[in-house]
Order: sequence, then C-alpha cells, then structure tokens
Amino acid sequence: MSIKNSLNSVIGSINDFSKRTNIVAINAAIHASKLNSSQGAPFRVLVSEIQNMSAQSIDKLGELNGLVNEITALSILINKTGSQRMLLMKIVNAHMLDDQVTIKQCISLFSQQLEEIKSSKINTSNAQSTILHIEQKWQRFCSELSSISTHEINQMANSLINDFNQVISQYERYAGD
Repeated sequence: MSIKNSLNSVIGSINDFSKRTNIVAINAAIHASKLNSSQGAPFRVLVSEIQNMSAQSIDKLGELNGLVNEITALSILINKTGSQRMLLMKIVNAHMLDDQVTIKQCISLFSQQLEEIKSSKINTSNAQSTILHIEQKWQRFCSELSSISTHEINQMANSLINDFNQVISQYERYAGD
C-alpha cells in the first residue's frame, strides 16, 4: 500500500469515527431532551462539546486531505521535472546517433511535460519564473537543434538540466526539505 493510500485510509477511519461520535452526540441530545431542564442540562453541555469536537475533527481531516493532495501533486511535479532531464540527455544521445525518430519523440514528450509542469498550481513565483526561463531556452534549443554541433547541443542541454535542478530545489524547499 502506498503512503498516499495509507494516509487516505487513516483519514477515512478518523472521518468515520467523527461521524459516529456526532451520532452518539445526537442520541445523547435526544435522551437529554426527555429529562427535565435541571437533569438534562449537564447532558446538553456534554452533547454540545462532543458535536464541536466532531466538527473540528472533520475540519482538520479536510486540511489533512488537502495536504495529501498537495504532496501528491508535488511528487508528480518532481518526477516530471526529473524526467525532463533524462529526455534532454536522450536527445543529445539521439543527435549523436542521428536518430531523428527518437529526437522527435523526445521533443514531443518534453514539450508536453513542460506545459504540464508550467501549468501546475503548486509552482511558486520563483519556480514559475525559472520554468518560463526554461521554456525560452527550450524554444531556442529546438530551433537550433538541426544546425549546431553535438557539443553545443550538450552545452545547451546541460544548461537546461541545471535550470531544472533549480526548479527541483525550489520544490524541495516548498516541501520543507
């Protein structure tokens, strides 16, 4: 079972517990209402507190679920960003072998993933700025790919890889290292 699935299971269990606790509070309120006001007063206070705790638990579970979703999105971004680095090296190798099919496939996948990375809501302004810089370099890289040497392609790819490393560092800072 993945960490995400485990966390979701725990969240689900606590959520069920909170709902059952609320039902107990409702049943206690029904029984307290059958008592006269002086006998039922302590039960009504207890019922109110149980309902408040149940509501607070449900609110905190919503926050926890939001964090799980954010961690998932961040993990996907880190994986795609790492994949971009591998695609760049694959393009360099394919260029050395004059493998146009692989170059075309890698360019297509890289461009698609770059759009997905760029459009993520998790990106901070610093990450977004770096990604836009990467996008400009990528466009230049693609336009010059057929007219420059493998050495120059390798230099451009390494420059892009360094930029992606900066983005990954920013994601890691966002995650809290």
